[in-house]
Amino acid sequence: MLAVLLALTSGVPVPHLPAGPPVHYRLDLTGSLRFEGSVTDTVGRNGDATATVFLTATMRDTVGGRVARVVIDSAECRGAGILSMAFDPSVATRSKGTWYDVVLISGTSYVVPEASLRNTLTSRIGLVVRNLFPPIHPILIEGAVFADTVDVRSSSDRWAQSGPTVTKWKVTEMNASRTVLDGEVTGVVNVTGRVMATGLVVGHRSMTLSPEGVVTNATLTTSQQTLLTPQDNSEILRAIVTTSATVAEVKPQP
Repeated sequence: MLAVLLALTSGVPVPHLPAGPPVHYRLDLTGSLRFEGSVTDTVGRNGDATATVFLTATMRDTVGGRVARVVIDSAECRGAGILSMAFDPSVATRSKGTWYDVVLISGTSYVVPEASLRNTLTSRIGLVVRNLFPPIHPILIEGAVFADTVDVRSSSDRWAQSGPTVTKWKVTEMNASRTVLDGEVTGVVNVTGRVMATGLVVGHRSMTLSPEGVVTNATLTTSQQTLLTPQDNSEILRAIVTTSATVAEVKPQP
């Protein structure tokens, strides 16, 4: 999939994150899961989760192109209700050292990177890691509009999920000190396996880049509503998932 530039005439070159010193980030995640049932009581099926994660991103050049490695330096998480086990503090402890290799095409990634250690926390982090490398055309101007598509795929022994997510971007600010991007997110979700589901994702992404092309801060919010049908067709559930993420570059202490 390729980023499609819809409005571009001339402008200022925007470099991508160069190979060189690592970049450090703090990531704050919050999420909730709510079920609405057609038959059974959904009390006890809801849950909330929070996480704070510190990441290091390093860019390197390879024969096949640039690859960014993002490593979890440390993490804390906590869950409640149905998410208490998935986001138990021990999950964060075990996730330390997990890494993601993000293969970049024209400076961005078009798939969600897989974690070297997979669990609910590292999967959520992977969705944010991809956003550390936003689609930037070599030449942009303030007011330019473009779009990019990412293919979201995940699976387990019980189910497989897939679906494209499209972000319509606009360059809302561009000067010698920073570039600001705002994007509206839409997507579809299809799940097969022990549960069949179809859903819609909507959200917003905003990020600021330095003149060197480094994401210095970003906010990401999504809301997903999905209709789920178990294999036994016992009932139809509506699942509502909301996620919010804030990313900030952490400057090394002198």
